[in-house]
Amino acid sequence: MMRIGFLAAAAAIVLASCTPRLDDAVAAEAPTVVGVASVIDGDTLEIRGERIRLYGVDAFESGQRCRDKDQTRIRCGRLSAMALDALVSGRLLTCTEIDRDRYDRMVARCATNQTPDLSAALVDQGWALAYRRYSQRYVSQEENARAQARGAWAGAFDDPAEWRAGRRTPAST
Repeated sequence: MMRIGFLAAAAAIVLASCTPRLDDAVAAEAPTVVGVASVIDGDTLEIRGERIRLYGVDAFESGQRCRDKDQTRIRCGRLSAMALDALVSGRLLTCTEIDRDRYDRMVARCATNQTPDLSAALVDQGWALAYRRYSQRYVSQEENARAQARGAWAGAFDDPAEWRAGRRTPAST
Protein backbone atom coordinates (compact mmCIF):
# COMPACT_ATOMS: atom_id res chain seq x y z
CA MET A 1 0.00 0.00 0.00
CA MET A 2 2.85 2.34 0.89
CA ARG A 3 4.47 1.63 -2.46
CA ILE A 4 1.32 2.64 -4.44
CA GLY A 5 1.08 5.92 -2.52
CA PHE A 6 4.75 6.65 -3.21
CA LEU A 7 4.34 5.92 -6.94
CA ALA A 8 1.24 8.14 -7.15
CA ALA A 9 3.09 11.00 -5.43
CA ALA A 10 6.11 10.57 -7.71
CA ALA A 11 3.88 10.56 -10.79
CA ALA A 12 2.15 13.75 -9.62
CA ILE A 13 5.52 15.48 -9.17
CA VAL A 14 6.68 14.41 -12.63
CA LEU A 15 3.43 15.57 -14.25
CA ALA A 16 3.52 18.89 -12.42
CA SER A 17 7.05 19.57 -13.62
CA CYS A 18 6.06 18.84 -17.24
CA THR A 19 2.88 20.94 -17.21
CA PRO A 20 3.47 24.60 -18.16
CA ARG A 21 2.34 27.25 -15.70
CA LEU A 22 -0.92 28.94 -16.66
CA ASP A 23 0.69 32.36 -17.25
CA ASP A 24 3.29 30.79 -19.61
CA ALA A 25 0.54 29.07 -21.58
CA VAL A 26 -1.52 32.25 -21.85
CA ALA A 27 1.47 34.30 -23.02
CA ALA A 28 2.44 31.68 -25.61
CA GLU A 29 -1.09 31.18 -26.96
CA ALA A 30 -2.95 34.48 -27.21
CA PRO A 31 -6.50 34.05 -28.54
CA THR A 32 -6.59 34.14 -32.32
CA VAL A 33 -9.49 34.57 -34.74
CA VAL A 34 -9.13 33.42 -38.34
CA GLY A 35 -11.59 34.09 -41.13
CA VAL A 36 -12.87 36.44 -43.81
CA ALA A 37 -13.76 39.82 -42.34
CA SER A 38 -16.47 42.39 -42.84
CA VAL A 39 -15.43 46.02 -42.39
CA ILE A 40 -17.41 47.93 -39.78
CA ASP A 41 -15.40 51.15 -40.02
CA GLY A 42 -11.81 52.24 -40.63
CA ASP A 43 -10.40 50.43 -37.60
CA THR A 44 -13.01 47.78 -36.77
CA LEU A 45 -13.66 44.40 -38.38
CA GLU A 46 -15.99 41.52 -37.74
CA ILE A 47 -15.08 37.87 -38.22
CA ARG A 48 -17.74 35.22 -37.48
CA GLY A 49 -19.60 37.53 -35.08
CA GLU A 50 -16.46 38.71 -33.23
CA ARG A 51 -15.92 42.49 -33.33
CA ILE A 52 -12.21 43.26 -33.65
CA ARG A 53 -10.64 46.68 -33.07
CA LEU A 54 -7.28 47.08 -34.80
CA TYR A 55 -4.48 47.54 -32.30
CA GLY A 56 -2.56 50.80 -32.07
CA VAL A 57 -4.50 52.87 -34.59
CA ASP A 58 -7.33 55.39 -34.61
CA ALA A 59 -9.11 55.75 -37.94
CA PHE A 60 -11.45 58.52 -38.99
CA GLU A 61 -15.04 58.08 -37.86
CA SER A 62 -17.75 57.05 -40.32
CA GLY A 63 -19.40 60.49 -40.38
CA GLN A 64 -16.15 62.45 -40.19
CA ARG A 65 -15.28 64.92 -42.92
CA CYS A 66 -11.84 66.27 -43.81
CA ARG A 67 -10.50 68.66 -46.41
CA ASP A 68 -8.37 67.56 -49.35
CA LYS A 69 -5.41 69.51 -50.78
CA ASP A 70 -7.84 71.85 -52.61
CA GLN A 71 -9.86 72.41 -49.39
CA THR A 72 -12.77 70.41 -50.79
CA ARG A 73 -14.71 68.47 -48.16
CA ILE A 74 -14.16 64.72 -48.37
CA ARG A 75 -15.68 61.85 -46.39
CA CYS A 76 -12.44 60.70 -44.78
CA GLY A 77 -14.25 58.25 -42.48
CA ARG A 78 -15.72 56.50 -45.49
CA LEU A 79 -12.39 56.60 -47.32
CA SER A 80 -10.70 55.07 -44.26
CA ALA A 81 -13.20 52.18 -44.23
CA MET A 82 -12.76 51.72 -47.98
CA ALA A 83 -8.97 51.54 -47.55
CA LEU A 84 -9.39 48.82 -44.92
CA ASP A 85 -11.86 46.98 -47.15
CA ALA A 86 -9.36 47.04 -50.03
CA LEU A 87 -6.79 45.37 -47.75
CA VAL A 88 -9.11 42.61 -46.46
CA SER A 89 -11.74 42.00 -49.15
CA GLY A 90 -12.08 38.28 -49.80
CA ARG A 91 -8.88 37.48 -47.93
CA LEU A 92 -8.31 35.20 -44.98
CA LEU A 93 -7.30 37.20 -41.90
CA THR A 94 -5.51 36.12 -38.77
CA CYS A 95 -6.12 38.39 -35.78
CA THR A 96 -4.20 37.85 -32.55
CA GLU A 97 -5.68 39.38 -29.42
CA ILE A 98 -3.63 41.99 -27.55
CA ASP A 99 -6.36 43.23 -25.21
CA ARG A 100 -10.10 43.89 -24.81
CA ASP A 101 -11.52 47.40 -24.97
CA ARG A 102 -14.23 48.94 -22.80
CA TYR A 103 -16.89 47.61 -25.19
CA ASP A 104 -15.43 44.08 -24.81
CA ARG A 105 -14.21 44.08 -28.39
CA MET A 106 -11.06 42.14 -29.12
CA VAL A 107 -8.15 44.54 -29.73
CA ALA A 108 -5.83 42.70 -32.07
CA ARG A 109 -3.03 42.72 -34.57
CA CYS A 110 -4.43 41.45 -37.85
CA ALA A 111 -2.73 40.21 -40.99
CA THR A 112 -3.41 38.67 -44.37
CA ASN A 113 -0.93 36.82 -46.59
CA GLN A 114 -0.50 40.04 -48.58
CA THR A 115 -0.43 42.51 -45.66
CA PRO A 116 1.48 41.39 -42.57
CA ASP A 117 0.09 44.20 -40.36
CA LEU A 118 -3.19 45.90 -41.30
CA SER A 119 -2.71 48.67 -38.75
CA ALA A 120 0.70 49.60 -40.19
CA ALA A 121 -0.71 49.62 -43.72
CA LEU A 122 -3.64 51.93 -42.84
CA VAL A 123 -1.41 54.39 -41.02
CA ASP A 124 1.16 54.32 -43.83
CA GLN A 125 -1.61 55.07 -46.36
CA GLY A 126 -2.72 58.05 -44.28
CA TRP A 127 -6.20 56.69 -43.46
CA ALA A 128 -5.57 56.11 -39.75
CA LEU A 129 -3.38 57.70 -37.09
CA ALA A 130 -1.03 56.05 -34.64
CA TYR A 131 -3.07 55.82 -31.43
CA ARG A 132 -0.32 57.09 -29.16
CA ARG A 133 -2.53 56.81 -26.09
CA TYR A 134 -2.20 53.02 -26.38
CA SER A 135 0.92 52.37 -28.46
CA GLN A 136 3.93 53.97 -30.10
CA ARG A 137 4.20 51.11 -32.59
CA TYR A 138 2.94 53.01 -35.67
CA VAL A 139 4.40 56.46 -35.10
CA SER A 140 7.05 56.07 -37.82
CA GLN A 141 4.40 55.05 -40.38
CA GLU A 142 2.35 58.10 -39.43
CA GLU A 143 5.36 60.41 -39.79
CA ASN A 144 6.08 58.88 -43.19
CA ALA A 145 2.48 59.31 -44.39
CA ARG A 146 2.50 62.92 -43.19
CA ALA A 147 5.81 63.69 -44.90
CA GLN A 148 4.54 62.14 -48.14
CA ALA A 149 1.07 63.82 -47.83
CA ARG A 150 -0.70 60.48 -48.24
CA GLY A 151 -4.39 59.97 -47.54
CA ALA A 152 -5.88 62.56 -45.22
CA TRP A 153 -2.43 64.11 -44.72
CA ALA A 154 -2.82 65.64 -48.20
CA GLY A 155 -5.25 68.15 -46.68
CA ALA A 156 -6.59 69.06 -43.25
CA PHE A 157 -8.44 67.02 -40.65
CA ASP A 158 -9.34 66.76 -37.01
CA ASP A 159 -7.75 64.00 -34.97
CA PRO A 160 -10.45 61.29 -34.70
CA ALA A 161 -10.32 61.36 -30.88
CA GLU A 162 -10.83 65.14 -30.88
CA TRP A 163 -13.64 64.82 -33.41
CA ARG A 164 -15.41 62.20 -31.26
CA ALA A 165 -15.08 64.52 -28.27
CA GLY A 166 -16.86 67.27 -30.22
CA ARG A 167 -13.77 69.45 -30.57
CA ARG A 168 -14.08 70.19 -34.26
CA THR A 169 -12.33 72.74 -36.43
CA PRO A 170 -13.14 74.11 -39.90
CA ALA A 171 -11.27 71.08 -41.29
CA SER A 172 -14.28 68.92 -40.47
CA THR A 173 -17.08 71.33 -41.31
